[in-house]
Amino acid sequence: MKINKVAAIQPENEFLNPFGDHQFTMGRDYMLELCQIIDSFLPNVPILLNNAGISRLFSPASLSECRDMVLFLQSHLPNHQFLFGVDLYEEHNFTKKIPGLNMYPDSVAGLNMLYSPNLITNVLDSLEDAGVIVEATELQFERWLGTVREHPPGSLFHLQYMLIRYMNSFLRDQNQVVRVWGIEDLLEKIIKQPDNENIKRVIYFFKYINNLRPIS
Repeated sequence: MKINKVAAIQPENEFLNPFGDHQFTMGRDYMLELCQIIDSFLPNVPILLNNAGISRLFSPASLSECRDMVLFLQSHLPNHQFLFGVDLYEEHNFTKKIPGLNMYPDSVAGLNMLYSPNLITNVLDSLEDAGVIVEATELQFERWLGTVREHPPGSLFHLQYMLIRYMNSFLRDQNQVVRVWGIEDLLEKIIKQPDNENIKRVIYFFKYINNLRPIS
């Protein structure tokens, strides 16, 4: 079977994120079975696995355990291309403001403060050594808290901030794919507020980024 238009296939979303009443996560044998099925039918389509969801963004498991799973799967399917997806959120319901700082730390700040500033670098190094491609699977672009902020998610300022935050922390390949989470909110605003200046600027920004060419 030859498919040219599928960029990647994701066997499970946030497979390390505990779900349901029993807080189940996806085990190695199960994930391997799924990936073997994908490999048998779509050997040329990259397999994407993203790090744990928002409830575990401040846990080193959100990166290191996901990295370990990707490397485990790759060891069993060495000829298949694997992608490591990064979920990056700055505003969410699962963390509280840091006393005295009046701020919500994003997942990068949380990992750096609570664990080690070298954790992200070490994970990226091991993935790069194994030939695993890193991409952004969820770069926050929608509001979660419902708070009134000067530059909330969905604004051009916040989008630029998140992109720069991701680039400074994770970007090593200038051609890396960055997926934005919450684009449906933008589409709703385009329909309901076609003359909104922030929306126009966001659309222009997306077009500008997508039309950039690699630096030779």
